[in-house]
Amino acid sequence: MAISPYKYSSYNENYICNASIIENDTLNIWIDNYNGYFGNGILAQVFGDEFRIKSITPKVIKGTKFENYELKTQELILDKSTFKRGDSLFGYINFECVVDSSKSKKMFGYFKTKIQ
Repeated sequence: MAISPYKYSSYNENYICNASIIENDTLNIWIDNYNGYFGNGILAQVFGDEFRIKSITPKVIKGTKFENYELKTQELILDKSTFKRGDSLFGYINFECVVDSSKSKKMFGYFKTKIQ
């Protein structure tokens, strides 16, 4: 996973991917570096043949909050179209947005995880 949060050009490899099924119809894919106090990342939600990606703000202590942003690019490719708990999940994500009218946030790369 190659991450370039905001205007920084460096890449971080400390992002973790977790996936779970909620309400029996939505797959949540979390890609973040949350450490129990704060974090940065994204949440991709898959429901039926559609998906959306939300940007997680790093400006919160204890918990998760989504930030307002202007979407530039969102792409999600998964290795399967039906999901159940215990399945392995492989995919590719490409997400870019502008936060606070000036900061670019881009996350892209391959991920794998087990659906909880």
